[in-house]
Amino acid sequence: MRRVRVGITMPKGQKEFYKYAGWIATASQWANVTAEVVPIRTDCVEIVTDVDCVIFSGGADISRKWYADASADAPIRDVAEKTYFDYYRGKKPILGICRGMQLINCLLGGTLVQDLKESAGYFPHTEGEHRIFFDDGRVEKTNSYHHQSIDRIGDGIRVLAKAGDGVPEVAEADGIYLVQFHPERETMCWDDYSKEIFRKLL
Repeated sequence: MRRVRVGITMPKGQKEFYKYAGWIATASQWANVTAEVVPIRTDCVEIVTDVDCVIFSGGADISRKWYADASADAPIRDVAEKTYFDYYRGKKPILGICRGMQLINCLLGGTLVQDLKESAGYFPHTEGEHRIFFDDGRVEKTNSYHHQSIDRIGDGIRVLAKAGDGVPEVAEADGIYLVQFHPERETMCWDDYSKEIFRKLL
């Protein structure tokens, strides 16, 4: 059985790490691989070189520095993850989840909708579930835990699926796969679609 080391960007001591680890353990059995989960710290810059793929995880809003205000001070997590993205891009497969999707979009020159609940035409994305619609006609059900989303698409990113209100939910670029929802949370971690997302890293 093939062994893979999966790096996940995580603040030190972040409990969410165990949700990701549980999802990866479930999905790796389905994918017939043995996965070792390696935390990549975001409270400092500490590049882990011996990983096979990297997940940029969910979390708090990113700094406007990346897409709106170049004079703004960026939190250490944003600085660390920018450093990691610059290092791993083109070297390792990358998956961006929720905040990770938004961060990578901005690092590639895109922008964000600041607050969906204050923008006309969007339905609530902060809780519950909704469907997403792929360009090829496929429909999947996902969870929803975000109040920001991609606005202008970053360079080289191709949107593959959207929510019913037009919010980009799945996208890709060369060596990069991006999802706006959380495949590791609640019952979704057991879904076949969630396991497919993990296989994008392999």
